[in-house]
This record gives sequence, structure tokens and C-alpha cells, in this order.
Amino acid sequence: MKNYPLKPDALRYFGLPSKILLIMKMVIIILTTCLMQVSAASFAQKLTYSKKGATLAELFSAIKSQTGFNVFYSNEKLNKQQKVDVHFMNADLKQVLDELSDKQDLIYTIDARNITVKPKEPSFLDRLADSWASIDIRGLVRNEKGEALEGISVNVKGTNKGTKTNANGVFFLKGISENATLIFSGVSIETYEVRVNGKNELNVNVTTRRVQLEEVTVSTGYQMISKERSAGSFSKVAGEAIQQKSVSMNVVDRLEGLVPGLAVNYGEGADKFLVRGVTSVDASRRPLYVLDGTPVSYEDLPRVVNPNDVEDVTILKDATAASIWGAQAANGVIVITTKKGKNSGKIKVNYDGFVSFKGMPDYSYQKMMSRNNL
Repeated sequence: MKNYPLKPDALRYFGLPSKILLIMKMVIIILTTCLMQVSAASFAQKLTYSKKGATLAELFSAIKSQTGFNVFYSNEKLNKQQKVDVHFMNADLKQVLDELSDKQDLIYTIDARNITVKPKEPSFLDRLADSWASIDIRGLVRNEKGEALEGISVNVKGTNKGTKTNANGVFFLKGISENATLIFSGVSIETYEVRVNGKNELNVNVTTRRVQLEEVTVSTGYQMISKERSAGSFSKVAGEAIQQKSVSMNVVDRLEGLVPGLAVNYGEGADKFLVRGVTSVDASRRPLYVLDGTPVSYEDLPRVVNPNDVEDVTILKDATAASIWGAQAANGVIVITTKKGKNSGKIKVNYDGFVSFKGMPDYSYQKMMSRNNL
């Protein structure tokens, strides 16, 4: 069989021109080269960071600030406070991540400029070996003074196993993995984690948690006394709770729903607030309002005090208030204390505004008069 080569003119009928084929080849080569450079540039980011006992959170922060890559991880699965010794000097990002993965049993993926880090899942053989390599643990929990602590919870991380220390601060756990992590927690201590590392006996020293209780004081209008010295019934509302209710510029109006036993009456011709309920038939039931030790009227409150300037409001409910304010305290006392300036405080400017809507009045409507008024 004889072959007949195609002439250049025949390419017009049986294929593409040779110039177009050449251009297509060049485009493919250029695109492939660019993609390879972009992929290489992702791992060519340099990192310089050296620290002993650096936390994973600090290392991830350094990666983000120096390379611009975002690092994502789960707080539940990854302990970002885990310590690691690192020393990188102008190292590639891939080298940093590979070394970190080997030391901390982590895996990572890179998508665009995002790095996702998560713990390496143990293989089936590793889990099987851990289940057989179980040990019994005996331990002692003490505080900074060397005193044994009773009632401290000891839990195996990632499992439902746990126990508590006895009166001598001793605990026992059976069938625990050699590589398990124990979590020590309690009301009186800071949460502490210890890795077993195959040890059968553990001596754990924990840090005592110091909690300072806030002292409750009562303002009688004349003085501030402690809660223990107050013989009467009272309620106290902090200024932050009052500022969150922007229903009115009157401080007392904002107390609705915040004080137990404070009744609000919106009827016409009646006292709006009742602290001690109905105490008389014909006399006024209005409570006494005291602003920084000075009695004021309910109508003057919006004009003389700004709700944002209120430190707290104390409501004196029973007859002990009468020993201070006399008969005018028969219906209870609402004591308003404003904020005071502090020498060490900085100048602060706050703005609080609200808008209320109501229907427009209809001046063309005339109320019908009763026959008694005719």
C-alpha cells in the first residue's frame, strides 16, 4: 500500500493549521508552568520563630502574621495550650508544618491560603495495642502547701471513666491506657491535665483557685452599710441593668420587672408605683424617692438625674426604713445612688438614645359630655 503525504493546502480540509497547533502547545506549556510556580510559592513562604515551651496558639499566630496563611483548628479536639519547643530560621512553611505534625501527632491540609490542622487519628492497630496495654493507676493530689485534697474529680480524657479522691487525697483507676491523659478538676482548684506515660503511681500538685466574693452593700440614703448589718428587707438593682432598659428617661420607670414586689399601676388618678402594696385607703401610697441622700419627687427625677449616671438603686421595703426617714417611709423608700468620679479613671463619653412612637391626636374629635356636665 502506497502512502501519499498531505500537502500544506490539504490541512485546510483535514485538520487545523500548523500555526494554531503550535500556539495551543505553547499555551498549555505556559499554563502548566504558572500552576507549578503558584503551587511552589505556597510552600515557599518563609517562617522565623524560636521559643521554648511555645503554645500551639502562639505558633499558629506567628504563621499567620509572617506568611498570611489562616490557620483553622478545633478547640474541642486540639489543645491550643499544648507546649512545644520550636526553632525555625527562615524555614519553608511546609518544613514547619511537617515537623510540627511529626512532634505533635497532627495532620494538616492546605486549601488556597487556609491551613486546617487537626489531631492525627490513631490507626486500628494502635487502638488495639492501647486496649491491651492497660494499667492500674494510684495517685495522690495535693495543693501548693502539700496538703491532701479530698473530693477532687479525676477523669480520663475522652472516656467516661473517672473517680474522686478520698479523705487522704488518694485515687485509684483500673484499666487505663498507658498514654491516657487525666483531668483533675474541682471547685477549689484550677483544672489540670497530666499525661500518664505508662506510670502506675502519680503525685499531682494542683493550684488552688482563689475567688473573691463581691461584698453586698445597702444604701439607706444616709450611709452605706453591709448586708449583715441590714435588719430589713431590701432589693438592689445594678446600674448596668437599668441602662439596658431604654423605656423612659425616668430611672424608676426602668425598674419595672427588675424588682420583686414592685407593683406598677397605669390607671389614671392612682399612684403609679407600690412598694409595700396597699397600706392605706385614702392617704397617698406613693413611696419616698431619695437621690444621693436628698428626697425628690417622682416628676422631677427625669430632670435631675440621667439613667446612665446611676450606680445602683436600692428599694427599702419594710418598717426598718421608718427608723431613718420617719412616717414618710411608710410606703417604702427607693434610694438612687449616682456614680462618683475616680482619680485614676479616664474621661469617657457615652451616648444613649431611644425613639418611641404613638398615634397622632385627632383634634376634630369631640368627646361627648354626660348629662350631669350639661
